[in-house]
Amino acid sequence: MGATGGSRLLFNFQEYNFGTVGNIGSSAVWSLFNHTDSLLVISSISFSNENFLSSSPLPLSINILEEGNLSFQVDPDVTGSISTDIYLESDDLAPGSFLTLNAVIEQGILVGVISGSIPANGYRVTGDLLVAEGTSLEISAGAQILFDGPYSLTVEGGTMVLQGTPSDSIIFTNFSENSEKWQGIRMLNQTSETIFDFVRISDADAVAETEIGGGDWVSGGIFMKDSDPVIQNTTITRNTCNTYGGGMWLWDSDPVLLNLTVIDNYAGISGGGIRLRNSSPTMTNVMVKDNQTSIEHDSDCCWGGGILLDEHS
Repeated sequence: MGATGGSRLLFNFQEYNFGTVGNIGSSAVWSLFNHTDSLLVISSISFSNENFLSSSPLPLSINILEEGNLSFQVDPDVTGSISTDIYLESDDLAPGSFLTLNAVIEQGILVGVISGSIPANGYRVTGDLLVAEGTSLEISAGAQILFDGPYSLTVEGGTMVLQGTPSDSIIFTNFSENSEKWQGIRMLNQTSETIFDFVRISDADAVAETEIGGGDWVSGGIFMKDSDPVIQNTTITRNTCNTYGGGMWLWDSDPVLLNLTVIDNYAGISGGGIRLRNSSPTMTNVMVKDNQTSIEHDSDCCWGGGILLDEHS
């Protein structure tokens, strides 16, 4: 493969390996910098392998000394190793291959940027998960999302619908007893379109690097910032965080919490069950029981074994 754009284009990568991904695929963003004295227009993209695609709108126009982004997805219907060359069609560039993508497809793996639908099954998570802005993720009843290491699920600007049933909930926990514990769920800028219904979140162990002051956006079970999701018929249990919110941490968030059980969680500083910071959730039939905080810190913030209300909550 040759970079036929020469010095006209600068890339964040010229070959990308997705690693091992599952049968629902994964995605990556390719950044191009127009290091020229004229507008660069990419009219179309082609692939040498049908298991890769791009959802980026075209044509893509990149102004002088500015950056443009193209999103590439693995959309596999095979297992094993796959690879593709990517060709950019542009009147401003010489023809040729600009980028190579590689992946190994293994059934039942989740990793990286995910969207679409996840049917009922057991899934091993082998890296951090992200539901990105402008995308959505639906997880069906009976799905088990099992983290094989210290990974988290972040929903940032996208939406997520977890629709379990009374007889078949959706489970988030560790892959095995020998796995290093997972890091919980983080929700940023969520609306009421994000829904948890009949979900169990358990056995996360989130570690924040900053203890006093709460510089890290983490919580044992669920952390949310500027978010108003609906969480109902859900159990959050046996989660820990070395700082705040063993079960949940709500920051500038007003979620609807209905038929929620927060039990047997632990925080190293405060809010063993739930910490609220400048938040006003609507809480109906919420049970907070047997949660704890540490007694080892001398700071005034080390309160709230069950619920800590902070800053106008």
